[in-house]
Amino acid sequence: MPNTLVVSTFGCPFSEFEMMVKKVDKEQGYIFCSELEIIKVNEHKAMILMNCSDLEKFGAMLEQPELKQWDIDNNCVDTVYNLELVE
Repeated sequence: MPNTLVVSTFGCPFSEFEMMVKKVDKEQGYIFCSELEIIKVNEHKAMILMNCSDLEKFGAMLEQPELKQWDIDNNCVDTVYNLELVE
């Protein structure tokens, strides 16, 4: 079950954003994240659901210079939520 939600807005087309997320997943393997699912909200907004075992490492990965530059170049803003099951 996913425990992390990332809501992203960006200036590029959704297809470019999706390619970037898949590239990072392929190259870095999201070692601490699994069950990654990208959901298109509209052409400039997406949600990523995943099961993340280490939010600190995930946050550090997002701070890498290459990813930060991609965010700047594409006006990308990510908001990360930690999800809890409501019973």
